[in-house]
Amino acid sequence: MDVLSDAVTATRVGKPSASRARVTAPWRFRFAPYDGAGFHIVLQGSCLLWSEETDPVPLGAGDVVFLPYGSAHLLADAAADPRAGRPAVPFEEWARTADGGPADHAAEPDSPGTTVLLCGTYRLSHARAHPLLAELPAVVHLPARVGSDPELRAAVDLLGRETGGARSGGDAAVPALLDLLLVYILRAWLKQEATAGRAAGWSRALTDPAVVAALRAAHPYEEPAFDVLEPAALPGPTGLGRVGRLPEPQTLDAFARRVAAALPATAQGVRYAGDPGLVVRRVAVLGGSGDSELDAVRAAGADAYVTSDLRHHPASEARERAAFEGPGTPALVDTAHFASEWPW
Repeated sequence: MDVLSDAVTATRVGKPSASRARVTAPWRFRFAPYDGAGFHIVLQGSCLLWSEETDPVPLGAGDVVFLPYGSAHLLADAAADPRAGRPAVPFEEWARTADGGPADHAAEPDSPGTTVLLCGTYRLSHARAHPLLAELPAVVHLPARVGSDPELRAAVDLLGRETGGARSGGDAAVPALLDLLLVYILRAWLKQEATAGRAAGWSRALTDPAVVAALRAAHPYEEPAFDVLEPAALPGPTGLGRVGRLPEPQTLDAFARRVAAALPATAQGVRYAGDPGLVVRRVAVLGGSGDSELDAVRAAGADAYVTSDLRHHPASEARERAAFEGPGTPALVDTAHFASEWPW
């Protein structure tokens, strides 16, 4: 079982690409929306990332940024203000310019304030996105920290070396390293979310040792398909049924006859279990089969419970408990399945 590999394999539809940029302030690049994912690595220096989805993100040497939905954004020198100053240069146009771009964006290797970037894209199909990848935020920032994510740091270092100049075999090495980089980015993000206590859904399941151990124990010899669903409480206090009060108190016998008169006539009719003279004020109602909610009805303090398909053992146990623990409530009013759902 390797959910992360499955997620990448299912979503990837082509080879990644990358361009290296060496610039000195002032500079500003614009990245148009892309039908895939984008990434940036700061190999040297510092800069800022601006996007509509986040506040400005300061980036330093070794930082990695992943934009899984290919959203539009700007990269600029650390002192830049995107609302003022020179217009941003489309990065693709700059990268296509001979000798590394126009003179006002190309920096000498030893210039003060030089920033070296590796900017690239992954061809990912959002239509085939795995649920794990759908949980990613619009901008994933992975700061360089000493001792953290050694695989990611190693990939960044190797990419810096391979893209630093013409090397034998570079055309094969760089795409392979970019594929590794994607896996390491996702691993680092999963770890980052778990460490910060933000993991949810798939990311939480894949970083929870108990869940992973249970999945592997259940399927030790095959590659199963898993769905990870996070239980969510229903909004508000509304449940499967309703609890309310009668306008005027009634005996159980009178209340059962009132129920029978209000519902369509059936061969089964309406049956009740309880003291006929019990005073009914508070009533629980659940259309359809309802004996699975007997404990909830008792906890709600209902005097009578109107439902259908009451089975012998759950019903008799509920009545025995009512007689033993309290004033004989809730009484049970059993209707035909169709009749109980007819009002709705």
